[in-house]
Amino acid sequence: MYSGVKINPIPKSNTAMQIDVIIGFFKSLQMVIGTYDGWYSGCFFAEEDENPSKNIPKSLYTGAFVVILIYVVLNMAFFYVLPVSSLANSPLAASEVAKVVFGNNGAIIVTIIALFSIISILNAFMMIPARILFGMSRDGFFIKKGTIVNKGGTPIVALLVSASFTLFLICIGSFEVLFLLGTFMSVIVWGLAYCALIKLRISEPNLPRPHKSWGYPYTSILMIVFSIVLFLGFAYSDQKSFVVICIITTLSYPLFLLIKSNNKKESL
Repeated sequence: MYSGVKINPIPKSNTAMQIDVIIGFFKSLQMVIGTYDGWYSGCFFAEEDENPSKNIPKSLYTGAFVVILIYVVLNMAFFYVLPVSSLANSPLAASEVAKVVFGNNGAIIVTIIALFSIISILNAFMMIPARILFGMSRDGFFIKKGTIVNKGGTPIVALLVSASFTLFLICIGSFEVLFLLGTFMSVIVWGLAYCALIKLRISEPNLPRPHKSWGYPYTSILMIVFSIVLFLGFAYSDQKSFVVICIITTLSYPLFLLIKSNNKKESL
């Protein structure tokens, strides 16, 4: 019926597949960065440390090395118990490995371990935002009551504000959504921190610096570029988090200007 008629094959396009690979790559990278995020948390307690110039760098290097070592050993153990194909298709690799090692009760054991881990993580991440708001209040960028410290040395007002905002986020999103959102915002903070480092070096060249940034300014510029690439990649692969961050920024910036203006009026 179709003899003598040349039928051209339908051209194949790999564009969709390439887009899926890019999205999958940045999604995975977002999870990995979120897993390691927090290695720098000791910096937020520098003012409460008796010897921060020695203890903070030591905690950063030691903590990062220990975390990397733990994850490498765990991954080696997972690959020893199960093949890569099984782990790739599992929503929770640790649970699958535990089932093989401990039987049907493996998932329960992993859940218990995770709960105890979350308690320690929650303790640290409840203390950090309070100290950030405390510092902002002292510099006039947040409400003045944020500088109130109770008898135990805790910035109680800042803690209540940060805890209330955390509770709000918990009510509107799942663990995975908040995890991805937190990683997204961490990348933004990293980029701004590197920019602040360059700005501080220029504006305050004579400040005491027990530990200097290696390869400055090239390493700092490189990390700024890297942060921008991650930000764009996350914005493309996780558009929901990007929209949420835009909304939070849009709502918080006018509030920041209002608080700053009120603080100036009160100081006159």
